[in-house]
Amino acid sequence: MTSARTLAASVAIVSLTLALGATVRGQEAGVRQRRSLERPQDRSQDLLRQEQQIRRTRVVTRRILHDRRASDAARQQATELDALLDKRQQLIVRLQERQKSFATQHQAEIDELGDLHRRARELDDRLAAARKNVLDVSKDDIAALKDASTRAADLADALRAQYSQERRHHARPAAGAGDSR
Repeated sequence: MTSARTLAASVAIVSLTLALGATVRGQEAGVRQRRSLERPQDRSQDLLRQEQQIRRTRVVTRRILHDRRASDAARQQATELDALLDKRQQLIVRLQERQKSFATQHQAEIDELGDLHRRARELDDRLAAARKNVLDVSKDDIAALKDASTRAADLADALRAQYSQERRHHARPAAGAGDSR
């Protein structure tokens, strides 16, 4: 009976370890691709699920560590897993502190970027309105320019054709005069 419990405890530790490892590896592989696709809400829900899974894992490891009937191997694995979870938590705290420190140190720049972004949007809106206004005011002039350009092109074609015909007409008598000599 004790060996069955020890085996069950070992299987539980191994499956939890594998689940945590698969979660971490899966995240590393798809983080860049999903980062652009995920919304912040999805990421926070994912983090909450991970934290719940880690809490459940800690409950199991503590249960194994306090179970007198657990084998030494199961206790060793539970101790190792507990230490890894502690290290993970310490790293998370350290990273959060660095993030807060960064945000505090660079808050002025972050605020300035936000202001610049808002100002750029305002300028873009004003330029778009001014561009539309200029186009609206210039509609008649643009239409007149198109009309004048079309008429000028037609006139240029007609003039070219007429001039070419006149040159051919004047060139014939001169050519005929050269033949009579």
